Amino acid sequence: MESPTKTIAIWLGGTLEIADTPEDESMPTTGFSSIGISKQKQTTLEASEGETLELKGSGGRTVDIVETEGGFLLKTVVIKPTALYKALGLTEDDYDSKGRMKVKTHIVQKRKAMRFIPLRVGAMGIEAPVTQVSFKPSGSEEEGDSAEVTFKFIFGAQNYWYERFKRLDDTAETPA
Repeated sequence: MESPTKTIAIWLGGTLEIADTPEDESMPTTGFSSIGISKQKQTTLEASEGETLELKGSGGRTVDIVETEGGFLLKTVVIKPTALYKALGLTEDDYDSKGRMKVKTHIVQKRKAMRFIPLRVGAMGIEAPVTQVSFKPSGSEEEGDSAEVTFKFIFGAQNYWYERFKRLDDTAETPA
């Protein structure tokens, strides 16, 4: 009798890291840094819908339908994103001696590679060599200082959106 297969959740904690995307849009092997602590149960991978084009014939009948591929988004909420402001190029400074930081923009100018390394062995991780990052600062009495960070995957020169991998052991490294 076969033993039941153990199911391991894909997003049950882990580390989300970013690095600058190289000129050739390949997945970088160095330069990654953590984006900080993500709020528990707030990281999602979503597919966005593409466009649906319909060709109508006489009498309003649909004679053809063409669907374009949508995109992919990874969203998370980062708690206390102070270091992330500088890592994304939103400020040039850390807090000054008076406890102030000058935020110059909320638009992330450089494309970023992103990888999610799952906490558990056997869980699925994800790497995307080219993403556009959206940063929305927020805060509340309950959550404190936070930011919603969205990675919009771009189908780049490497001819894939993202790569999934299974965490094979307890090292922090992803499989090569």
